Amino acid sequence: MNDSRSALVTLGWRTDTAARLDRAIRDFQAAWNLGEPLTVDGDVGPLTEEAIAASLARKKAGKPDISEHFSVWEFTCACGGKWSDCRRMWAPRQLISLAEGYRTIIGPFTPARACRCPKQNAAVGGAKQSMHLHGLALDLPVFRVTPKQIRKLQLVSGIGYYTSSAGKVVRHADMRHLSSSNPGGGSVAQPATWAYGKWTKAVPAPHGPKAG
Repeated sequence: MNDSRSALVTLGWRTDTAARLDRAIRDFQAAWNLGEPLTVDGDVGPLTEEAIAASLARKKAGKPDISEHFSVWEFTCACGGKWSDCRRMWAPRQLISLAEGYRTIIGPFTPARACRCPKQNAAVGGAKQSMHLHGLALDLPVFRVTPKQIRKLQLVSGIGYYTSSAGKVVRHADMRHLSSSNPGGGSVAQPATWAYGKWTKAVPAPHGPKAG
């Protein structure tokens, strides 16, 4: 257990109390996307122990540590652990699969935002029902995906976009259908869709996935 605790700290979670360790194990189990889904029970059994060790080994080798192309730090709360009650990272494997889906469209990227703890959400004026609170939302750092392209992934139930000189470009996509609240009643078949307004900055030209 001590080795797993140390590994989880290295990967980005807090484990300095029994409650935090239990939460970190569960959040790791829910997020892990390098093999078959793990049972989310807070128990470091053989499969979870092997998964934690595999993620740590990949991190030490300079490879993505939570999925084929992404690492834990790319989904962590923007507060950086500033708030003592922040869980750091609680995105489920479904959201990480969504990031992998994005990558097939735009190439390598790091989400602009993913998880957001309650205090960080309040500090930035986030919506009270923001899917970032649930670890179920991604904001894109660049505007290269259209709502139509996102819908084709058949993973998202919430889409926020800007209108630019290049047309409609997605900034936010979420999986609200996996939450208990599901504001707007979005579904994968019919995502809740909204416009943020006009984007006046330059929009990069669309391109295919890059190697790597």
